Amino acid sequence: MLIACVEMHIKIKSIQLNDSKEKYKSIIDNSLNAHFLIEPDGHILEANKAALDMFGYTVDELRDLGRSGIVDTADPNLTKYLRNREKVGYAKAELIGIRKNAEHFPVEISSIMFKDSNGTQRTSVSMVDITDRKKTEESLRLSEEQFRSMFENIQDVFYQTNKEGIVTEISPSIKKHSGYERDEVIGRPVTDFYYHKEIAID
Repeated sequence: MLIACVEMHIKIKSIQLNDSKEKYKSIIDNSLNAHFLIEPDGHILEANKAALDMFGYTVDELRDLGRSGIVDTADPNLTKYLRNREKVGYAKAELIGIRKNAEHFPVEISSIMFKDSNGTQRTSVSMVDITDRKKTEESLRLSEEQFRSMFENIQDVFYQTNKEGIVTEISPSIKKHSGYERDEVIGRPVTDFYYHKEIAID
């Protein structure tokens, strides 16, 4: 009777384990992010559909290529990323991915090292195409540069304060209108501009 119970328990555990593996595989296969199962040397073992779509390769082609075939190995961030992962077992970085058509594009990669049921070292890797994010960041950077250029060259006095009314930024034109340098004005109450003749603005 005891043996039968033990056998039943083992069967249940086996079914539960298989169910867990199927659920995990389903989640990975249906993820919008590219997922890879990789060996420490960069050999690709498995890749989900999102990974195939992102890079344009089949699973077999990815296995032949390995990590060096889909990531720019000349990127200095790659060496730093691999070194950090080797040190603590996981890492995250922004790298340059390479599609089958030779297009280079920015990716955010995160990975964690683990040992499978056989004690073999494996790495779970997730990649996200951040092209749109980078374009947005670049647009913001250009807008900030344009604003800064306008701010630096505006003839009228333009200033910014915090909620306490303290000047946190002011255009260089303050010198032309008051004789004071920016550093002499920043950090002072904005009311000084209006009520003190000594730094009154024309």
